[in-house]
Amino acid sequence: MAWLESHDVVPQDWESGWQQSPTREDMRVFADENKPAARFLVQQLAARFGVSVLISPVAHPDLNPVEMIWGTVKMALQRGNTRFTLLALKDHVTKEFDKITRAVRAKYEDHAIKRADIYRGLDAWRDEVEGDLEEQERDWEAVENDELNSDAVSTDEEGERSTEESSVGMSDDGKE
Repeated sequence: MAWLESHDVVPQDWESGWQQSPTREDMRVFADENKPAARFLVQQLAARFGVSVLISPVAHPDLNPVEMIWGTVKMALQRGNTRFTLLALKDHVTKEFDKITRAVRAKYEDHAIKRADIYRGLDAWRDEVEGDLEEQERDWEAVENDELNSDAVSTDEEGERSTEESSVGMSDDGKE
């Protein structure tokens, strides 16, 4: 109740004294439908400086530069960990992370941005194709409902729709 009031999202059709009438579930559903979008301090700060923030999906190696860095380090660890001790592993991890320079990170970031652009392009292409398919479906429905085609469709004894077949080239016994 307090959240609904503090966010000024109490429904207009709820009368005064609304706190007694709706159930907790009704209020929870209404609050979920009206909750504000998440805001992140980093995004607000970056916007003040005219910087855009790209949020990478978690654990997606093709779109997240951090996953690419970890992949590089893990491959080097597989190849170079010959002593199989925890101390050797820690030492090797430190050395491999030190090898990841700014240039390497920039390369991974550029790769992630290019892949994200490709995926965004695929989204736009998919939307275009789906729009074309919907238009074709509407055209087919219009053709099916057209009066010229409705004459060729009849109903058999069980009420099933069937199309009339042409008898050109056919004899009475169904042979050509």
